[in-house]
Amino acid sequence: MRTLSQLTEGLKEAGRRHAEFNRLFVIFRASLATQLSEQDIPVEEPGPGPLENGAFDLGFAGRTLRFRFYALSREDALLAGAISCYLVHRDDPARNLLLHRFLFDEAGKTDLPNPDKAGQANLDISYHADALHIALHCIHISLPRLQE
Repeated sequence: MRTLSQLTEGLKEAGRRHAEFNRLFVIFRASLATQLSEQDIPVEEPGPGPLENGAFDLGFAGRTLRFRFYALSREDALLAGAISCYLVHRDDPARNLLLHRFLFDEAGKTDLPNPDKAGQANLDISYHADALHIALHCIHISLPRLQE
């Protein structure tokens, strides 16, 4: 068992990290909204939906994708940010399909390699172009999936 001091400090740090990850998720959504508009990507209006309970929806070609933020515990007992993208089932939320999940750190750097920079960098959720890249990747992998 940890000491009271260790528990107190550890939980303060976890709360601080969670708040930072949440702030980065808000930036990710805002960056995505900006880029979808500027790049004239034909998403369903109004673009990324409002943030509700750590998630937002994005419609494309008659389907809805849900991007959900949460924090995961790492081996070093610190939290890591995570975003999962689901294909939303129209009638039964229990049948939502996980399309993709990735982790990110306090700076926004993900565990996703940037294919445009061949091994030199990972995508960053706080960069406009990278936010768009991640979302378009999720849309792309959703296309062959059935949504019955």
